Amino acid sequence: MDRVTIINRALARIGCNAIQSEAEPGPAGVEVLSTYDAVLEDLLSKYPWHFTKRFEALSKLTETPPLGWTAQYLLPPGRLALPRAYYDSATSTKPLLRFQISENKVFTSSTVLFAEFQISPPPAQWPGYFRELMTLCLGAEYALEIREDPGLRNNLRRDAYGPPEYQGEGGQFKIAADLDAQAMPSQQPAGGRNPLTDMRSGYDAEDARCGW
Repeated sequence: MDRVTIINRALARIGCNAIQSEAEPGPAGVEVLSTYDAVLEDLLSKYPWHFTKRFEALSKLTETPPLGWTAQYLLPPGRLALPRAYYDSATSTKPLLRFQISENKVFTSSTVLFAEFQISPPPAQWPGYFRELMTLCLGAEYALEIREDPGLRNNLRRDAYGPPEYQGEGGQFKIAADLDAQAMPSQQPAGGRNPLTDMRSGYDAEDARCGW
């Protein structure tokens, strides 16, 4: 399962010939590759898909950080966006509240730093429901780009996203999001923090609410 397989599935949905390879896309042209990238980027940005999440230790840099911070780390390469949360241990459920981002670095006062972030995994690592969603969305764009058929494009987008009143959150997108949510572990409210119990057990120096 690779990029070409997904493209050919989408082309088959609209009755077009398959491409042989990324280097030789044939009559469809190299535009099919650019469209694939654009549609995938759009889908990955619309929902925090569980299969795109990674949790890793960040690389600590040797330079002395500025502004009174005691450590600086390199942000993970290949990320789709900034990490969703930072942690001071691999087992912590409480995200750090105090840190600073500067270009591709993050400054903290933690001796180690872990981060949860999203990547763009290859199609072989996608679950079936996301492959189907990508095929529908990609086929819709090819319907207009190659077939020049706006009616077919609208039908495929309706299958992918639902009727207009669903604002892009119906159809196969909703099915995929619901199935993906079932694969996620339960999230603790407020990152596992409870002001009442925290006051009884002592304050957390990393918690910005300690001065309240």
